[in-house]
Amino acid sequence: MRADRRIGVILVLVGVGLPLALLPFADYYFPERGFLGSLSGMEISLWQTKPERPRECPPDMPIWRVFPCFPIPAEYFTVPYRYFFALGVVLFLGGLGLLILARMRNEGAKVI
Repeated sequence: MRADRRIGVILVLVGVGLPLALLPFADYYFPERGFLGSLSGMEISLWQTKPERPRECPPDMPIWRVFPCFPIPAEYFTVPYRYFFALGVVLFLGGLGLLILARMRNEGAKVI
């Protein structure tokens, strides 16, 4: 197997495997809307920041200094699943194009 054909096969497999491997980690999938209907709202949470514990504020603290006494909620860093899906489609089509070009070179046809 030539190198260009091998790279094409690898790109096709990664293009199909990447979205499928990340699908179990996606949030906000709604079965009644289907896959394509849920695609715009699906997200993958990469990490979560830990919430800070509220501090005890003395009762005589001025009102403009009370802000540090409130708890800070946890935040999630998420990436939309549609970006990974689009990357998989691009890799799949690029690999398919490389396979077609490798086949044309193997048959001796004129390549663009």
